[in-house]
Amino acid sequence: MKNTLAVILLTALFAMAAESGYDLFQKALVLERTDGKLTMAIKAYKQIAEKYAGDRKLAAKALMQMAQCYERLGQADARKTYEQLLRQYSDQNEVAAEARTRLATLESAGGLSHPPGVTLRKVWSNTDEIVEGSPSPDGRYLSFRDWETGDLARFSHQ
Repeated sequence: MKNTLAVILLTALFAMAAESGYDLFQKALVLERTDGKLTMAIKAYKQIAEKYAGDRKLAAKALMQMAQCYERLGQADARKTYEQLLRQYSDQNEVAAEARTRLATLESAGGLSHPPGVTLRKVWSNTDEIVEGSPSPDGRYLSFRDWETGDLARFSHQ
């Protein structure tokens, strides 16, 4: 019994050790793009950038994704992260060029990367429920199915 447990633990440890920085990067992308968990993705990208700083291409890509997550959240840390990327990884030509472009966009838009005149506003923050539906064309309502009754429901931010 003890030998079996030891083999299982060693196998798990080797599997964790064998996970490359690129595997972790793919998991962070899933958190960001598929799951929509930007805060968790930011933490994962930060860990990748720190742990795999020697892999300059990977670390630069992780910082780029991290900055884009900050941008999507409307946080000023986006600018700091792009600047960090340019300071530490300016030799990564493609990623550095994109960081310069995004910084210029941030500056021309007054800090956020959305066009002037566009206002961002959170209209739903209930993370316990998965809402399937869509906003109305004017953005005032969110329609979804009430799973308890089966009825079509409408949420208004007013």
